[in-house]
Amino acid sequence: MDLRDFLTLEIPAARLSPDLRQRVRHVLAGHGDLFATTAEVVRELLSCGELRRAGTVQDGNERVAVYGLTRSSRVFDLRALLEPPGANGQPADRVPESLPLPEEDIGPAPADHAAEAAVPTQPLPSATEPAPQATSGSMNAAPLLRAVRKIYERDWVSFGIDSALDSLIEQIERTLGVEVELLLWAEDGAPTASKGHHWKRGDEGDASIRRLSVRLRENSCVEAGAPGQPSWWRVHLLTGVVGALGIRAAVDPAAAGQAAHAIASLLMAGLRSTTRVYQDPLTGLNNRAFFESQMSVELERAIRLSQPLALLFVDIDHFKKINDSYGHDVGDLLLEHVARTIAGHLRRIDQVFRWGGEEFVVLLPGTGPEEGYQAAERLRTVIERSPLTLEDLRTIQTTVSVGVALAPEHALGGERAFLRHADQALYAAKESGRNRTVVYGQ
Repeated sequence: MDLRDFLTLEIPAARLSPDLRQRVRHVLAGHGDLFATTAEVVRELLSCGELRRAGTVQDGNERVAVYGLTRSSRVFDLRALLEPPGANGQPADRVPESLPLPEEDIGPAPADHAAEAAVPTQPLPSATEPAPQATSGSMNAAPLLRAVRKIYERDWVSFGIDSALDSLIEQIERTLGVEVELLLWAEDGAPTASKGHHWKRGDEGDASIRRLSVRLRENSCVEAGAPGQPSWWRVHLLTGVVGALGIRAAVDPAAAGQAAHAIASLLMAGLRSTTRVYQDPLTGLNNRAFFESQMSVELERAIRLSQPLALLFVDIDHFKKINDSYGHDVGDLLLEHVARTIAGHLRRIDQVFRWGGEEFVVLLPGTGPEEGYQAAERLRTVIERSPLTLEDLRTIQTTVSVGVALAPEHALGGERAFLRHADQALYAAKESGRNRTVVYGQ
């Protein structure tokens, strides 16, 4: 079955988290990685119990696990989507046709599958491995599934990952009947503050954290080394092991793995939602909303430490003419090109954002008047000397105008005044002929 048909005809979109639904619509419109998005859909449906292992079929000498959606009799061999592309020879743009399943392998569909599904531990099992059997006393996954699903649907900007983690850890403790502690040491998806119920931030530079990270990468669980010490279970995101869930009492391993996976699912939801809220989808740069929060931080730091800060407004000259002459698709390519060019000619501590339309904004910490002007001129010159080359080998030459404001002298009236002065400098650059840099007040 074609991947597009699989997503449109088989997948119950209503059961996907809001951000993933949006990405599916985006990829079906012809944008993004179809295979990677489909694999992500499969993994989320597995974690929420909407997709389940339905049995096995014979494939030559191999017994292959197949999966089916609830309330559907069709089953699929999903090895290509549960393993890295090409790992088993599956083409990267197709899911195998639905497969016939022997009668003895088909169990009765549960009346409420979400209440009986087991959340797969990280990493997801290979489709050729037997499904893990629940032991007596294993945790019912439904409460954690419901908790994660509920938080998926909330507004991450107003609700916050800190409170979400607190809520989920309390749910895990009630479900397991024991106290747990969570240690996070990676930036991706992890909270930025060390407050919380039973969790804290670690430092991967710490030797003990580094040893724990290595051991967890090699095993799903690190057993307690002494009585009273916790057993640690890995919290695993796309970037690898980012933390550990500590449990001091003896619990069913499957239950502990489900709890760690629920935390990973929550962190991933936060990471995706934050990316969607703060990232410009066209250029990949952080957007205006994120700039406004970062400018507050950088301006406060500059004033507190008596350090200079430069703010650059960069505007593409005659962008409307380019859109009218070449079309909006080429205009989008030009925006991406300029964004890459700016980002590629900044220091690590500098930040570039898409302000909107054809305008970008750059923050240069520790940069005074002379350095700010030189940095702006360097960006203006490199853009002028770097034309965009199209697939038909046509080239599009473009220039930019740059307005510069400096803190503290141009920010005495606060953030709004700082922005207004940079914008006025940009307007002066436009009015005086474009393709030039103007520093406010000069």
